[in-house]
Amino acid sequence: MLRIYGVVELLIAALALVVTLALPTIGPLAARASSYVVGAGGWFELSPGSYIAGWVIALVVLTPVTLLMGATLTLLVRHLVKRYRSIQPSTRHVAISCPPSVARRVFDSRQR
Repeated sequence: MLRIYGVVELLIAALALVVTLALPTIGPLAARASSYVVGAGGWFELSPGSYIAGWVIALVVLTPVTLLMGATLTLLVRHLVKRYRSIQPSTRHVAISCPPSVARRVFDSRQR
């Protein structure tokens, strides 16, 4: 489990590098996807399609890294729970929703 955690961390770093290198091309893409309409006050405003395009671009760029970052906590907690089988079952159940309590329990039990 810890090996998978390491691989996921490396994937996060690689994707973050790709996003960083792609940012200069994303700006012009967002500009091309933008269009303006005359609003109720007579001022030009971004069209609804422009807002949707911006959200889609952000979603495509950020979702993979965000999902992997969310997976790391789950992988790390699963590793701790598997490694320290002596933790009471009720604490293992809490591992899904409250990892800090599991970590605290593990470190407290190691000090005894």
